[in-house]
Amino acid sequence: MAAKPHASEKTLRDDEAESERVKNRRAAWPEQRAGVRAEDFVFIDQSGVNRALTHRYARSQVDTRTFGSAPRNWGTT
Repeated sequence: MAAKPHASEKTLRDDEAESERVKNRRAAWPEQRAGVRAEDFVFIDQSGVNRALTHRYARSQVDTRTFGSAPRNWGTT
């Protein structure tokens, strides 16, 4: 019995990631950050959370079901 074909997730990259401009900027980055101390970096989390955005679909083995959970009362963001 032949195996059933299944979709496989692929990783997408921006077209411009391979442009000369981006390659040059990536090459210059280590030299640019060499003069910056770790204490000078500031990280800001702007992601926010919305519990209503629970994924409804997931990948699983062929002929098996994937289970998950989500809150019954979504509340506020």
